[in-house]
Amino acid sequence: MSTATAMLAIMLPATSAVTINDMHNSYGTIFKTGNRNAASHLWASWILDQAADLQPFEIENLFGGFCPISGSTVSPGDANRWEYTLPMLSGEQVTGIVHHCCSPCVCDTQDFLKVDTKTITTAAGNAQYTFLVYGDPCFNAAKLQEPYASPFGRGMETLSSSAPEIQCSPAGKLIGAHRSDREAIIVGMLARSTAKRAQSSAEAGMQAFCSERSAQGFNSGMGVIFRKAALIHPLLALAQPPTIPSCMHEKGLVHPSRIAEMEEAIRTRPVTLLAMPHMRCTDAAVARLEGAGVCFHTISWTEHDDPLWKYLQCLHPHEIVGTMQMHSYVYIDGKFAGNGFKLLPGAMSEGELSKRLVDAKADQTCERDCSGIAGLTATDLGNLRRMKGEPLALLGWQGCPCTGIARRRFEGAGACFVENVWPEDNAPLYKYLQCVHGSHHHSFVFFGGQFVGDGFVLQEHSMTDFDSRLEAVHAVRMCQREGDKSLVGGPLQSCTQSSDGTTTGWTRSGSCVWDPMDSGFHQVCVTISNDFLQSSATHDGNDLSSVVSSGGHWCICAWAWASAVQRDSKTFQGISLECNRTNAQLRQVYQMHIDQGKDLRSPSGVYYKAQAALDALNKVCPEQSPAVRPAAAVKAGAQAGMTDKA
Repeated sequence: MSTATAMLAIMLPATSAVTINDMHNSYGTIFKTGNRNAASHLWASWILDQAADLQPFEIENLFGGFCPISGSTVSPGDANRWEYTLPMLSGEQVTGIVHHCCSPCVCDTQDFLKVDTKTITTAAGNAQYTFLVYGDPCFNAAKLQEPYASPFGRGMETLSSSAPEIQCSPAGKLIGAHRSDREAIIVGMLARSTAKRAQSSAEAGMQAFCSERSAQGFNSGMGVIFRKAALIHPLLALAQPPTIPSCMHEKGLVHPSRIAEMEEAIRTRPVTLLAMPHMRCTDAAVARLEGAGVCFHTISWTEHDDPLWKYLQCLHPHEIVGTMQMHSYVYIDGKFAGNGFKLLPGAMSEGELSKRLVDAKADQTCERDCSGIAGLTATDLGNLRRMKGEPLALLGWQGCPCTGIARRRFEGAGACFVENVWPEDNAPLYKYLQCVHGSHHHSFVFFGGQFVGDGFVLQEHSMTDFDSRLEAVHAVRMCQREGDKSLVGGPLQSCTQSSDGTTTGWTRSGSCVWDPMDSGFHQVCVTISNDFLQSSATHDGNDLSSVVSSGGHWCICAWAWASAVQRDSKTFQGISLECNRTNAQLRQVYQMHIDQGKDLRSPSGVYYKAQAALDALNKVCPEQSPAVRPAAAVKAGAQAGMTDKA
């Protein structure tokens, strides 16, 4: 070999012996349970365990082959390359690249991951890397067994079941993890920024996406699995003293009276917003503050070359999202809180905002005028006032997990509460509440008449003083739910019988039980007929033939009984109403529609009369004792639109 050839061979990196495909093919070896949820520490350990045999470029390449949040495999490319500026545990900020499986993982990265260094031995010698890290979830291993509500409707889960690879040693350490210089768990690498295209995690659109995901209960991506693991032992970066620019030149360009007005407002007003109107960050701040009923002082400008804005840009040079300079600056209790996007729920929790406002002694009685909501009536507002007069009240859209979270927290404590839940998100009173408290809320919880947030704030990790709050508003805790009763007053019997091949009921328990989330009101137990099956499929778009046949028993919807009564008032299309197996709550469902002057709607849009349905029901099954309602629940008046198969 010539000298030139030998030198060229030394300069070129050796062919990679370990590829991303090799790593992916080792999935079954790395994850013994077959479940990679929140277990990226095992991917990282697989790489670091053999780092001494790998070239530095191989190590960096392999760390791009999995998502540090979810543990999903990733084929790195432009579409999944994200650029971050994240805090190091040492206190500095560092910028780099991460590959993700999906956008929701970007939100979790921003919320929980920090960066720390570690020097490792590679095939080319020692090298220091910046790794993505989080706190050891085994710091409190008992948390892995705590149940939580799945945001995907899978009921109650635990981290030990949803993330089984998070396993703890007797000493309380995460098994199989490599640790950074400051003993944090390594779950990925913050790679060096390159010239390749990367999406910015800080862009306004991403911030809005993360905020909406938070408002929806994290029902995308990994859900709350990684978030709950990271919350067990959250990491804090060391505080660095801020560098305050003098900005004397920029200040000198602003009229002294405007400087005096600004400084006086910041010093004396609990909340001050300095902003250009009609900008997205400004609108975000206004919506959050008005949604909390905050009285705040505003100083504004309208021109992009306004010297006051230039001065504020100098004072707060880091208020940039993506490449765009922000147009709003929020001060609470004389302290700078950030631009308007920093007030979004995903960036500042209800608890944090509430504490800041309380510390600032901010007035929270400045509700915006929302009386012009279309369809809103004086009766709606009167009902709202009466509900807010109770110790505990819950109003919300049933499509949001937040509503169910609040209900379960109240019911779990046996707390009596009044409730109004809408099956659709277009009810006038619902829109009014969104106007008053912010459109990012989909449920509204009141303690002693005071709005405390949506149902998400009642999660155990969010509201740790739940019991003391109940005591403060003198809530009654004697409302454990009674068993469902039948139309004739006795205990509700099973609708499904031994001869039936399929289990019926909204909850598929076999009984026509009451459930506040059941907008179709599947509480009518009947013996099915062919005439009814054919009619329901033809006229109402509700084909039950795949789940029940003539002679079988099924929990049909309230509208379905009404349809049989309306089409055949004598024999009800051949179906037989089972009095001991039909829920007593059905009477109140029909009465609710009658009181509100509303008919019941089938899936195809055909409407049926509630009064006729109730009259026929009472004729077949005369009432013998009062119906029993769920604990202090007031079901919202709405037209049922669920199919019996739901």
